[in-house]
Amino acid sequence: MERNTEGYTLTEWQNAVNRILLRKIGIGIGDLADFCIWDCWNDDMSPEDGAMEAIQNDDLPWEECLEE
Repeated sequence: MERNTEGYTLTEWQNAVNRILLRKIGIGIGDLADFCIWDCWNDDMSPEDGAMEAIQNDDLPWEECLEE
């Protein structure tokens, strides 16, 4: 099983990103149309960085949720 970012498998990493998104903005990876999980994974992003990338690249104003 290939491991990449911080020793996670892809499934573990994706689940971690999903948990962070749910905690921060109340939605998961499947709800973010513009999120490319493969780009974040291939760039060796941490789950936290992957979640922030997902939020910043989506067309909706999720940054406002982070300010609350």
